[in-house]
Amino acid sequence: AASAAADSFLIRPGCMAGAAWLLRPLPGGVWIGFALGKIAADVAWYGVEASAHRGVARPADAAGGTAGPATPYVLLDLGQARESFRALTGALPGVAVHYAVKANPHPRLLACLLAAGCRFEAASWAEVRAVIRAGGAPADVLFTHPVKPVTDIARAWRAGVWRFAADSDTELRKIASHAPGAAILLRLDARADGAVGELAELGLPAAAAAGLARLARELGLI
Repeated sequence: AASAAADSFLIRPGCMAGAAWLLRPLPGGVWIGFALGKIAADVAWYGVEASAHRGVARPADAAGGTAGPATPYVLLDLGQARESFRALTGALPGVAVHYAVKANPHPRLLACLLAAGCRFEAASWAEVRAVIRAGGAPADVLFTHPVKPVTDIARAWRAGVWRFAADSDTELRKIASHAPGAAILLRLDARADGAVGELAELGLPAAAAAGLARLARELGLI
């Protein structure tokens, strides 16, 4: 059987058939020039692809052959993840640590952290669902995106999520309509003057928190 590298040198039959059709006699030779350019481009492309395959280093095994992936890859070390979680919780006694699912939603990682006693923070319904599929309890999930689609709020509420973040009156009204009686987490601006990117844009001023808390209570939220 031909190797993957050898296959890279072949021009696909569909390309050749298309080239043959284009090579039919036509006035001015425009289509002939186009077809030849197409063939040359195909040959160049597959040649570059084959060179890339040849240039990939493969780790040698004990017998002198090759082993392991042929391309760069990410190695997920569940043991290290477990130990890092334990170190963090050990440094924060009495604190319920919530892992941000968006950092890495791999189901095996979520299941590993869950077994170690971790809870979860989600920014979308897809992330809430990933926690549920990993065996996590929706009641332990914090839904913290500041602007959530109403469909996501409703799905999470029906699934058992009961704590939602907000930093505006608009978000509070959405939550009150689609997750009545839910608990609210007010996102405060921590004045991270040295922060870059989105970290400098999160939360509401502390002075506005009391008014938003009163509105939450008026809307039946806790």
